[in-house]
Amino acid sequence: MKKGESKFLVYGLRRKLGITQKELGKLVGSPRRTTGQYEDASRYPGKEKLQKFLDITKKNKFNVSELIIHGKEHFGEVEKREQSKTQKLSHSKDLAELTGILLGDGCIQRTCIIIALNKKLDKDFAERRVKKLIYKLCKCNLSTTLRKYEDTLEIRAYSRPFIKFLEEKFGWKPGNKIRNQTTIPKWCFKKKEYLSHVLRGYFDTDGYLEIRDNSPIVRIRFSNKCKKLIEDMSNALKLINIKFSLQWDKIGAELRVYSRKEVLKFFKIIGSSNVRNISSFISWRYKKGKNAKELETISLPFLWKESNSPFKDKIKEDNMLLRNWKIKETFKWNEITAQLLEKNTHKALAKTLKMGDRSIREWREGRNNPSIEKIPLLLRVIKKQKIDLNNYRKCQQG
Repeated sequence: MKKGESKFLVYGLRRKLGITQKELGKLVGSPRRTTGQYEDASRYPGKEKLQKFLDITKKNKFNVSELIIHGKEHFGEVEKREQSKTQKLSHSKDLAELTGILLGDGCIQRTCIIIALNKKLDKDFAERRVKKLIYKLCKCNLSTTLRKYEDTLEIRAYSRPFIKFLEEKFGWKPGNKIRNQTTIPKWCFKKKEYLSHVLRGYFDTDGYLEIRDNSPIVRIRFSNKCKKLIEDMSNALKLINIKFSLQWDKIGAELRVYSRKEVLKFFKIIGSSNVRNISSFISWRYKKGKNAKELETISLPFLWKESNSPFKDKIKEDNMLLRNWKIKETFKWNEITAQLLEKNTHKALAKTLKMGDRSIREWREGRNNPSIEKIPLLLRVIKKQKIDLNNYRKCQQG
């Protein structure tokens, strides 16, 4: 019997016996889902399994050739079953976040989507975010499996219409993501908020926040063969104005967001839905961790914004820092300093700003810029002397 004929044998046998896929699966020791895959040829039975089907055929005194012919004659029923409609979904932030999750730890098969997470670290993320997102968008059956000998929690979503949607609207193919060079769909680049949600989904699956000597580093790993995905993720970060570095090694590439300013921007714009990352971020900002019960009450997705009331004190402080950083980068401080020195001596200005006059000279010569801490005091002096900062922008608008 040829390999391609096994589907006709399995389907023909089941029709002759007048039983369901689940009942036939019990006879050969397979789940209902696997029996269905044997019928639609998305999976082929091995030698031992095929022999079990042949044993049942012999036991019921059926002819193998006749069963194959019978299966062929009625196989249109299977094909009709497989011709499900494509799910209709509008572009949304939730769909963008699920896109990032699938790009990270997802796998698309012909009959289901599989998302494999760490069963210890990502349990809360799986229950509170991933499963809810999938059900909200797909309205499909979900199953959760713990792999006994691996630290893996596997979520399976059975929805042919959604898989067809991914194929037709995203251009994604079932199978190996690296071989297929699966990457961010073009529609996500139409809005920055879509990109931020894609990045969040990917960060929550293939990334983490590391705190080293009280300095935060956002790390996101890539396989060295996912060059298109690396390029698109890099472009996404550039478009939402977050600075990063890309470092290659023998295993692949790692995208890193280093400075305090950029990490604060990352959590303000992109954020996280994974308690593992949220816990690391809060521990860094408050120099102490939150207990599990407190973390369970945090609403998802988590963003470092003023609407996040439990953390208003630190968020207000960080927003002021980000504002000062932006001011520091926006204006030509050598020209502003020169303007201030028209009415002040170096020593007088240094005394007002509570600093050494050497630093004032460095500002004037363009060898250095004011520190973040000096920006608020400097703004008061500028306002007092009625200097219009708009005349000293690095890039004039329009």
